Amino acid sequence: MLNLIYPIKNKEEITQALSSTFGLAYFAFAKYVVQEIKGIREMALAALQDKEFDTFKIKTRRPDQQFLFTAQQVNEDVGHSS
Repeated sequence: MLNLIYPIKNKEEITQALSSTFGLAYFAFAKYVVQEIKGIREMALAALQDKEFDTFKIKTRRPDQQFLFTAQQVNEDVGHSS
């Protein structure tokens, strides 16, 4: 897994380059969020701001077991906020 965290200015160019890279089966763009439910909620709302949809799904993975909320609680909180 390759994690790069920096502002993406040429997303289309990166998408085209990665899509034609031999051996790379999947990639996704991601954003860093502080480990607070408020920050997660705000980032989700910002990501959905210009999107049109009938339904959506929130799926949380919680590698840091010290986080105060369970994955299900994060799913429900962020889903209800959207």
